[in-house]
Amino acid sequence: MKKTLVALATLAVAAGASAQVTISGYFGASYDIASISNANATRTGNSSETRVSDQSSRIIFGVKEDLGGGMAAIGQYDMRFNLDAASRQQVESLASPTPNFTAGGNSHVGLTGGFGAVRLGRQDMYYVDTPSLLPGGLYLAANMAPVYHSVATANWSRTPNAAWWVSPRVNGFEGTVAYSTNPLRTSGTVEVENDLGTANAQRKGSGYMLRLNYTNGPIDATLNTMDYKSDYIGGTAYATNTGAGGAILNGNSDQKGTNLVVKYAVNNQLKVAVGTNQGQTSAFTTAGAPGAVTKANAVAFSASYDMGAWNFAMHQANRGNQTVDGVEASSTGKSITSLAATYNFSKRTAAGLMYTTLKSDANTSTGLFYQSNNAYGGQLVNMNGETQNITSLALRHNF
Repeated sequence: MKKTLVALATLAVAAGASAQVTISGYFGASYDIASISNANATRTGNSSETRVSDQSSRIIFGVKEDLGGGMAAIGQYDMRFNLDAASRQQVESLASPTPNFTAGGNSHVGLTGGFGAVRLGRQDMYYVDTPSLLPGGLYLAANMAPVYHSVATANWSRTPNAAWWVSPRVNGFEGTVAYSTNPLRTSGTVEVENDLGTANAQRKGSGYMLRLNYTNGPIDATLNTMDYKSDYIGGTAYATNTGAGGAILNGNSDQKGTNLVVKYAVNNQLKVAVGTNQGQTSAFTTAGAPGAVTKANAVAFSASYDMGAWNFAMHQANRGNQTVDGVEASSTGKSITSLAATYNFSKRTAAGLMYTTLKSDANTSTGLFYQSNNAYGGQLVNMNGETQNITSLALRHNF
């Protein structure tokens, strides 16, 4: 249950109004049996393990202050943490700030009113729109993003350095316009700009996302498109990014994607969803010239059925072969299939059993979204043609 607190009187504005603070989130973990089948001929070592994995547990602090005239100030701090892990911070060069992984979620400050809402910060964008109907916070390994969003990934994480506007909902329609000054950075890396004062030639990155959602009765449809370009090109680490993480920050390809997802509630128990995705990346050479253009299309389907306290859900996604500069690359497709049964003890507590299999064709490799390696760290290197399987017994408690 979401708990509402009243901020201390000393934090009130001069007019006497006080900010409302909410604390919410969930604790989630799973016991997993993970294995590799159809192992690559060059693979050595173990092909299976059991483990305990976090399910992206989080504590979210939300703040809202009424400014009058229908306007309010808003803010959010989304603290992500692993239930059973010590600190795993990576170290960049001394010239860069130390990453704060506890603030790795959706965090922002903004204003809301009759115009909608405007925010500055970091936010999940584009990759989170999939047709999956599996319950949240329990089955992250079943996330279909590695197949459905396999080419234009939008980091498979938050987009940093972002400013975005969400419109009021009118006749079922709601729009989002987002812009980032440097979007292609991962959650575990320094995410500030690096345009000014450098001695090396480099470009200025930027990115945008346009999203339109229509919700009316049983229909929920979303169309979005994204175009992301990194500040960083080629394989040369720039002066302020020569540390252990420096090479990771370079060589990011440009990304473009278009995604359509339609969800339909057949009745109070049965829901179905379909989606189609088109992705494209454009690589860059060390000199900054355009390199290979890779494209791929994906389709997906999902269904969910409620039976009392039980929910039964499945999804399946397929991505066809890639094309590189217009030439089809054979045996580069992939697919994921997931089945889940969830029992809801209450509105806040659920447990469930999930099975997922992710298949890669002979000339490509991929890993599960969150638990290819153990969520607390691991050594698995994905290899061409392999199939990853995982069975999870998961528990989640919302608050």
